[in-house]
Amino acid sequence: MDLKEALLQTVSCMLSADNDVRRLAEERQKALEVTDDYSLHLAEILLTTDEALEERQMASVLLTKYIKTHWRQGDPFFIEPVVADTIKKKLRSVLPTGLSDNIPKVQNAVASTLATIAVYDFPNVWNDMIAMLTCKLSSQTSNDVVGGLHFLNEFTKVACRGQLILLTPNIYEYLYKVCQNDMCVTSNRSLAISITSMLIHTDYTSNRCREDTTLNAIEYFCDLLITILYQPFSDKVDYCLKAEIYRFLFNVYLYLPNMIKKAVQRLIPVTWEIFNKCQSAYTAAVMDPNALDFSGHHGDLLELICNSLRIFQTAILQVDSGKEFIYKNLPEVLCKFIVFMSVTIEQEMQWFDDEEAFYNDHSGDSIENNVRLYVRKIFTTLVFTVPENHLVPAIDILIARVLEESCAKIENVTYWVRTQESLMYMIQTIYEIYNKDDRTPVGINIKPQLAMWTNLLETNYARDHVFFYVRIVLLGGTLSKYLEREALISHVNVILNSLRTNNNVVRMAGLIALEKHCQEVKRSQRYVQEFTQNLKNIAECVVNAQDLSPRLCYIMLKCIHALIEFDSTSVPDLLEKIVPLLRNYFWKNLSFPGFSDLYFKTISELSKNSLCIGYMQDIMFPEIIKVIVGEPDKCIDVEYQNVALHVIKTIIEHAPVPINQGLIEESFNCMYRIILTSNECLAISCATVCICYCIAKAPNQVCAIRSSSGKTGLDFVMDIIKHILDPGMSTIVCKAAGRVCLATLKYLSNALTPQHFDCIIKSTLTRMNYFKHHFNDGLLIIFVYLFHVHTDTLINTLSVIPGPNGDSALAYILHRWIKANGLFLVKYELRLSLFALSRVMEYALQHNNHQLFNFTIPHKKVFKGFFPETVDVPLLAKILEILSLCVSCIGTENTEETSRANNDNEENAVYEEDNVGVEDYDEPNIEEESFILDPNSDVSLDNMIFEEYIKFDRIDGYIVDFLRTVSQTPTYPTLLKFLNENEKMLLRRAGINVTQ
Repeated sequence: MDLKEALLQTVSCMLSADNDVRRLAEERQKALEVTDDYSLHLAEILLTTDEALEERQMASVLLTKYIKTHWRQGDPFFIEPVVADTIKKKLRSVLPTGLSDNIPKVQNAVASTLATIAVYDFPNVWNDMIAMLTCKLSSQTSNDVVGGLHFLNEFTKVACRGQLILLTPNIYEYLYKVCQNDMCVTSNRSLAISITSMLIHTDYTSNRCREDTTLNAIEYFCDLLITILYQPFSDKVDYCLKAEIYRFLFNVYLYLPNMIKKAVQRLIPVTWEIFNKCQSAYTAAVMDPNALDFSGHHGDLLELICNSLRIFQTAILQVDSGKEFIYKNLPEVLCKFIVFMSVTIEQEMQWFDDEEAFYNDHSGDSIENNVRLYVRKIFTTLVFTVPENHLVPAIDILIARVLEESCAKIENVTYWVRTQESLMYMIQTIYEIYNKDDRTPVGINIKPQLAMWTNLLETNYARDHVFFYVRIVLLGGTLSKYLEREALISHVNVILNSLRTNNNVVRMAGLIALEKHCQEVKRSQRYVQEFTQNLKNIAECVVNAQDLSPRLCYIMLKCIHALIEFDSTSVPDLLEKIVPLLRNYFWKNLSFPGFSDLYFKTISELSKNSLCIGYMQDIMFPEIIKVIVGEPDKCIDVEYQNVALHVIKTIIEHAPVPINQGLIEESFNCMYRIILTSNECLAISCATVCICYCIAKAPNQVCAIRSSSGKTGLDFVMDIIKHILDPGMSTIVCKAAGRVCLATLKYLSNALTPQHFDCIIKSTLTRMNYFKHHFNDGLLIIFVYLFHVHTDTLINTLSVIPGPNGDSALAYILHRWIKANGLFLVKYELRLSLFALSRVMEYALQHNNHQLFNFTIPHKKVFKGFFPETVDVPLLAKILEILSLCVSCIGTENTEETSRANNDNEENAVYEEDNVGVEDYDEPNIEEESFILDPNSDVSLDNMIFEEYIKFDRIDGYIVDFLRTVSQTPTYPTLLKFLNENEKMLLRRAGINVTQ
């Protein structure tokens, strides 16, 4: 048996259904792959018409794989041996003949293999590829042209831009002739148009679209294709071809909008005629779902509708003549929209199987490109762009026309139901747009139609057509404020019945509508009494729904949140049902997008309610704490533990003051245990933040905590501080560590002894020494706060503690602080820093503190034209410089002049901050400090701790007054010498004397 016969037998066995036979054949194929003529024999099998189609296709697959792994050395997937140059030349010579094969699948297989070779060899080795291609495309033989198109199509998919630009613009001539030839089948003409669009994109990204030859080619194509659009539908010009033409025109519009805008006058009438044709075909399908199979060849109709609408939206609406046409024919345009938005049977079947698809249709957020959603997007554009005095009358005409037309065809129930649903869908869309802006479309008389549809809820039309029923329910929610009392009650009762069904789409619609009813009744205060009387029944129906998907759980939670906000006095009656859901059912869905935020928002609302907090403590807290601390012989679920910690934090954060002592003690003890025993950094951070809330909201109650061993709440707090400031603790915890220290210093200051201050200072200092690079990790702010509030205590303490470099700890912290002042990215932290710097300067001047006077900051002194050298600038001079730069920047808008002065100051400053020659101090890296904005930071907690700094809006005025006072001191002239002219100019503008 020769090699070819062995290879053919191997290929045949690789197609076997028997796994063992196929496995042996694959092993044999690997052995044959290293032979010299392996690729030539595969090509021979592929090109031999007597061989079976399946074997020829398998030969193509193996040959393409072989080319990718053996063709060129140095490629990432290259495997020895490399294909010989003589064999490469033979393959490039013989394979193009396969493009003319009579079997389309073989043509595609050869085109794919040949395109793989072209990627490697064109243009350097295979320099006659273009000649081969143009020969195929210009041939009088149909198979040659088709093969050439398929090869070019495959090549454009895999070639790089540098290879593609070598094809254009010469190849346009041949593609133009294919498009022009009505003897070609429409699929091939469509393929030629698609390839042309791809090549134009290549020219555009290569900045060649402005060249005359390319522009002329594109213009010729546009003229030809618009002419084809005018041709009547036939076997030579079908949905597929016209759909591809519109896709091409849209792409050209993206690259060369002016070219398409010039053609709008020609596009408007033909597009309108095509809409009429598509509308007739679509209407036939809606009236008789068996009249048109959208999943087969006629699926091109949907593609044609979408592509023509794309041109309609992007080109016509942006041209004056197009706008005039729209305004003149708006009712007719909207009537076509109603038809195109009618639900097809395929969509209904999809919604039954996939409730998420229905939700995407309801919300309009889907990326799915179906006709209904695309028309909705265009209609939304019209709502925003067409003036209301044009839009509202058109909507009224539309409603009347659709009702009249659908009633005339009421014997066809399918058509009537679908067009009515489509009309409601459109009306719901426009009112949702207006509701977001708290507006009302004045002039639309919607009440009679809304009443009619409401009356149909209990009829056979609604019972037999689920999505018609669902749309009435959803529209009632959107238009709740237009419902009369009886109609609102009817809608709510229907919703409650829908929640008892097993149909997820029906339940979803009911929950969405109920949330909107609840919000509207609360906003308008209409029928509040009726709604309140039924509130408990409503809540029970909502929470009793079972077997919900994550999406339904999310919508249910939104509905529950709306009910909680509706009437705070009724919430306690609902807790028995709601709390178990909050603890058990909803936790499984916290990963669903948006669920977590909504969940904790709901917990917050319940916690704010003084009537609920006791119940939550009694019923929910034991379960939550059980999740946090775990149960005997069971592993703790870390994900659930973090959720539970956030729940307790949220409850304490929002609980009304005074907080129940039992709630404080339970929370505090649980958090204390987690902090001291857990190895999870996120859990420790969250528990620490919860401790901060306990201290901030109930300081006296924290101090009143007593253990059986006699330890006080303050003792527990100090244990926590020492533990989380341990050098072995992760840097992730540092932000929370800084906040608990600040909360302790601020809210427990009356209970703190010198020993407590000493412990906080030394623990923080030790931690900062351990991580020198991360000096602004939430810990430095502790010292900044102490400098401002407890200046004397801090300076005296730090002066006697040795620093890491032989100096005092005071020198170490001051240097770190001055270096990091610009890294306080949060506004209130920066304000605190400026207050504290002012306080340090004030303290030094008042007490004539020689230590502060003599302390210097290393700087780089720059003389123009000379090398820089390091100089020492007095600390007080550096503080004066910082405050002068902040006079016109903090608390007010920067003027252009001030900004320019600051920029000049950066360029021409005599003294620049640097760490040259200061080896012991590490320059901060802003990228390393990114975790100071970590997700564990709690804005509400910071608002409490930094309250006075947040509320102090005129800090620049404070600094100006302070600097005026400083300017009267004897030390001021000495400090002024270290400022450059730009800094002095800022002081002068603020009215501060700069004359020495």
